[in-house]
Amino acid sequence: MEQAIQPKDFVRQLQDELDAIAAWWLEHVVCLEQGTIAGEVSDHNHPEPSAEKSLVYVARLLWFFSAANRNRPSQRYREAANICYRELTSRFPDQENGGMVWSVDTAGHPVSRKKQCYGMSFAVYALTEYALTENTMSCANETAMHQAAELVSVIETRMHDSLHGGYIEAMTADWQPLDDVRLGESDLNADKTMNTHLHVLEAWINVHRAMPGRDSAHRLACLIELFLERFVTDDGYLKRFFTLDWREIPTAASYGHDIEASWLLWEAATVLGDENIRDRVQAPVITLAESVLTNGTGDDGGVIHEGTTAGPHDANRIWWVQAEALVGFMNAWRITGDDRYLQASWNSWAFIREHQRDREYGEWNWFSRLDASTTPTYKAGFWKAPYHNGRAILETLRRLSQR
Repeated sequence: MEQAIQPKDFVRQLQDELDAIAAWWLEHVVCLEQGTIAGEVSDHNHPEPSAEKSLVYVARLLWFFSAANRNRPSQRYREAANICYRELTSRFPDQENGGMVWSVDTAGHPVSRKKQCYGMSFAVYALTEYALTENTMSCANETAMHQAAELVSVIETRMHDSLHGGYIEAMTADWQPLDDVRLGESDLNADKTMNTHLHVLEAWINVHRAMPGRDSAHRLACLIELFLERFVTDDGYLKRFFTLDWREIPTAASYGHDIEASWLLWEAATVLGDENIRDRVQAPVITLAESVLTNGTGDDGGVIHEGTTAGPHDANRIWWVQAEALVGFMNAWRITGDDRYLQASWNSWAFIREHQRDREYGEWNWFSRLDASTTPTYKAGFWKAPYHNGRAILETLRRLSQR
């Protein structure tokens, strides 16, 4: 059921929620006094001391506190970003083979040394955001920028497919072919995936923000073209899994990725500053958002995980999907002026407040309260950081403030 939009309340509530998210992660995960990062925290805020840390987790933490500090400069955010930066750059680089390892144990020793394009792209995303943060010291800015540029070079040299285009999923520690390149058990073992390319895209957006030039513009333009050519369908969803030579491995649509790609493609074209490309992506961007609104969004405002026009494949409401819907629908409204999308963003926020946010223990639950058959999981850990929800709030606030 639709709730009446209250723009002033929308802004105030989002800003309050951003503050609450940051406070939770500072209380339970990033310890400013000891300079440490907890590897995992349960749904009831109990730490798991033995949990390993993924490259994605630490990079997402660095990105969030850097972005939060850029939005509202804070000594605590800056200190948290510095802790995450030290963790990322001291624990994960592979000094022998180059690139960054996938995960480390509590002592900082590698658990998985594989080279995952997805993970290293998040490191680029985080390092460039840290470098862009106004309140870091200039020498730290320059060092982070250099580290990001080196990692971009590694990804382009080692993981870009010069024959077929795009980026391969993963390789061994010493850059040899890897039999199992999956990010997780639920994924297909595919040579190339939309998901990885989506996060290369967001990283390359930030690279062009931080280090604009001919090379960064070319990479960004090529990725936008690749999405239009390989991933986005006329029906408004993204093809997800492919062989090395781009033969599709069919599967259900991922509504969270579809709405995330909708606003990220628009952001990429905007940052690139090429009006011709922006004109070309506008229709696909809106088609993606409309498909999610029509096929993936319930009357309660929540967006399901996966499905087709015939019905849900996975009807659970997952925290990151709701976050991407919040900003994705807001972005579609800014482009079109169609108030259905503004209403959809407001409805997403209402769903998050009512069903996704943990009113007792803080932060957002992995699954919504309506997904009663699911098994509880961690509040912070290997795959969950304040990146999706924190970024969605920052991006939604930015779009609400535009005139």
